Formats: sequence, structure tokens, C-alpha cells
Amino acid sequence: MMALSITSNRFTLFLALFYLPPGTNSLVTNSIKIVGSGLTSIPQSLPPSYVNTFPRWTINDDGEISPLTISTSSTSLVDPTSDTELWWPSDLSQIQVRPALEFFIKSGYPSHVLAGLEVRVPRSSSADGNVWANFGMNCQPLARQWVDFGVSVEESFRVEVFVGNDQIETELGEEGSTTRGVQWKSLLRDTEDSSACDGEEDVRLLAIENAKLKKAERVTSAIDFLGTLLASMDDTSPFADGMHLVRVPVGNEWVDLPHPGETGYHLASLATSESDARELLNAGDLIEISATSLLNVKVEHISPGSESKYLPDAYKSLYKN
Repeated sequence: MMALSITSNRFTLFLALFYLPPGTNSLVTNSIKIVGSGLTSIPQSLPPSYVNTFPRWTINDDGEISPLTISTSSTSLVDPTSDTELWWPSDLSQIQVRPALEFFIKSGYPSHVLAGLEVRVPRSSSADGNVWANFGMNCQPLARQWVDFGVSVEESFRVEVFVGNDQIETELGEEGSTTRGVQWKSLLRDTEDSSACDGEEDVRLLAIENAKLKKAERVTSAIDFLGTLLASMDDTSPFADGMHLVRVPVGNEWVDLPHPGETGYHLASLATSESDARELLNAGDLIEISATSLLNVKVEHISPGSESKYLPDAYKSLYKN
């Protein structure tokens, strides 16, 4: 019972939230910041109660569209959205992610773009041998800072993914002080992280630029796909009316997340045109004026799903043989 050793309150919260009634709103708890409009340097905001009403959709590698947050009484699936945490049930041995973009669609037209992540339980980790995207509460993160859609067409706009561990530094001396921060490291294999690129300086810089170019090309492909989808829709399309969040992958390769242990770690996805994405994570409030979308959640172990007597039928094949 690893999660119980971390905090009994989290165990209670898991039991209370994992099994909310179908149709319960997603767990967006903070106001969403909107940047990059070009009209003002002051971020706009959307209240969480408003964002919670937007249906989320995901598109797989075959172009098939499926709802991410819509559930019915026949499925008893919970809403997996969170803007603050990613919960890892301790009886799941493996969780994987890959970079994505989400698009805020208003009446059939893209309005804003969000840094995204797809999260899944792979076949090797589920009890039934199937892939699971919705494996409970707080398993599909949502960006807390969005950018205007026009920003996404910039040539170097790309998605970067990082993991970070809390770090405390103490300065010695009579007036010594303690500072807290996060040490970030790229999660992706084709990375712009300079520490992962060996060799002579010119070769290293070339490798970094090539990595950025590849990521930007994947973003262009995702935007092209979205454009084709929206151009071909008719009045029966769910996106023709209202407001929706549509997630499109920007890479085919899934990456294993590190195990969170007892302390957990931070997981961030940035959609940006800035030259050094990792530095933005340490820039504090300055990231709000950089026309960057930010997804930033804490990955934490929770109690085993298989040990709960309240486990809905929809999840029993995932957690129990």
C-alpha cells in the first residue's frame, strides 16, 4: 500500500474521486491562462468551471476520433482530466506518454492551441493485455496555459517534454539562504537538451537544431491533419457546433515514464517557438509573455486500483485478472 505510506488523505481522495458518477466534470482546478494573442501582454483567463464543460476528444494513429471525457451509465468510466496531477496506481508497472497538441475548437474553427501529452497503460502492464487511455481519475493531463492558434504556424513551433525533480540549495554563511527549484531533464529521445548531445561544439549545435526541426515538422503534420478534418466535416460532426478540445499526436514513439517513488516528480509539456524550452520552465512568470503553452503536472503514486472494493466494473479487467 505505497500510497497509504505517502498520505492517508490521498488514499481517501482516490477512493472518493476515482468513482465519480458518469458525466462528472473534469478536474480542472485553476484558471486557464491565454497568451500570445498579440493584442496585449497581459494574459487572459478562463475560469475552471467554464473549461470543465468542454468535451475532450482524441485522435489515434489511424485518424479515428474518440471521446476522452464523455462517459455514460453503461460504461461507468470516470473523467480522466487534470491540470495539476497525474496519478499512477501502484499496481500498474508501466505508464507511457508521447507528445501531442490539443486544439480548442469553437464552432468548427481552431481558436487556441495547447501543449499536450497522451498517456496510456501499455498492453504489458494491464491485467487484460489491452491498451488503456482512461485508467482512472487524473490520468490525462490538460495544459494550464494556452496560446492563440496563430502562434502554432510559426516555423519553429514544436512540442518538448521534460521531467523534473525538486531541488533544494542552501547557501552557506551568516546570511545563508535556502532556495527551492526544479531540475529539468528532457524525456524525449530526439532531444534539444544540450547535455544529451555529445561531440564538438558545432556538431552538438547542429544536432540540437535538427532535433528542433523534426519536432516542428511533426507539429506541421498535426495542424495539416486537423485542417483536413475540419474542412471535411458536415453538420453531423460533433465539432460543427459548440466548443471542444481535440488532441492530435505529434509523434509515433511512446516513452516510458520514470516510476514516481514516494516523492513523485514533475512532468511538463511545452509548445513553443522559443530557442531554449527548458529555460522557460525556470523562468517563473516570464513564461506568460513568451507565447508558450504549458502543461505541468505532478506524477504521484496512489493506492492500487485492484485493492479497492469500490472499483467500477469498467476498470476491473485492467486491474484484475
